[in-house]
Amino acid sequence: MPLASLMGYRDETFKNLYYNDIKINEDNVYHIGGRDIDPGEKNFIENTNMNMFYPKDLKEKGLDSVIDNILNNLNNKNINAIYIGFDLDFIDSKYVPRTGTRVENGFTVNESKYLLKKLVESGLVKSMDLVELNPILDVDDTTSNIAMDIIDTVL
Repeated sequence: MPLASLMGYRDETFKNLYYNDIKINEDNVYHIGGRDIDPGEKNFIENTNMNMFYPKDLKEKGLDSVIDNILNNLNNKNINAIYIGFDLDFIDSKYVPRTGTRVENGFTVNESKYLLKKLVESGLVKSMDLVELNPILDVDDTTSNIAMDIIDTVL
């Protein structure tokens, strides 16, 4: 988990890259919708102050409630710039069959676009990447087209 290094855990080389200190405060990390989390990652998450929103949290509380909670927390911390790392496998594998990691019980394309749009509309998003597309497997461009649709939504 490269994020762990940026938060000051694991490899000292990455922790002290560019300057000697952590790069991201763990309590400023909001991990939304993770489903296929291995035991080591789960243990790590449980022993940090990361803000974890599992799929059941999103389903029970609703996307709007979770988004509002996150934006209120960021506002209370006077954070004015955020980065989004969006994994396409956040979306259910029946919609995006050609990702690096196929996982069932994810979110719909529309739910994903809604979540990202709300975050972008907050004015806080300054940088974003979209990952987990495997173009070698995406012979019919299904997943690529969804990725482009998501990019179009946030721009």
